[in-house]
Amino acid sequence: MNKHLLKIFSGLFLIIAMSACEEESDPSADFLGTWKIEQITINDLEQTLSACELNATLTFEEYNLCKHYNECTDTEINDSWSLTGNTININSLLPVSFEVEHISATGLELMTYDFDSIGDVRVSQYKYVKISE
Repeated sequence: MNKHLLKIFSGLFLIIAMSACEEESDPSADFLGTWKIEQITINDLEQTLSACELNATLTFEEYNLCKHYNECTDTEINDSWSLTGNTININSLLPVSFEVEHISATGLELMTYDFDSIGDVRVSQYKYVKISE
């Protein structure tokens, strides 16, 4: 009976060890591609964006590289980013962190919490649409 139990436990250990070695999907892969701003809301008030502001893009690339493009000033910033849980940090925008509210194949919603000039909490929501992989 001891040999039988040893075989069962050995088999279970092998199954557990093999399943632990399976490759896990990388959640940051969902972010890769170019995202175009669609809407900005601050404290539940939708902001009016100019035509050039509506052409601003954020591109997440492999190896934690990213680019911000601002059509209004025709500037592109090369940057880096990281994802920890549901928090995105973009190096040049620190200490501001972005909470991921939603991500799909075509849409991304990010949220930030900070303080306005008089010390009140400001909640900003950024909605993006994916325009390329």
